[in-house]
Amino acid sequence: MLLRLPRLNDRQRLRLLGIGAGLYLGLIGLVTWQALRGQPLLAPDGLTLAALAGLLGLAGLSAASILFAGSRRGRIARVGPIP
Repeated sequence: MLLRLPRLNDRQRLRLLGIGAGLYLGLIGLVTWQALRGQPLLAPDGLTLAALAGLLGLAGLSAASILFAGSRRGRIARVGPIP
């Protein structure tokens, strides 16, 4: 079964691109922080994993809210002024 999403408008695409850029910047910051703390890249501690989970969760919730808000706007009927 395929899940069909409505087409995204330019504003939604720009916001999703911003979330992706923020996620990338966050990952670079996280890896830098991990290196400054002297941890191996492939063996992070619990604090680093918690920070990664928070970063991914925030990005996922932000993207979901943009997609959900866009799908809800598409269902609202546009009504003109009442005569």
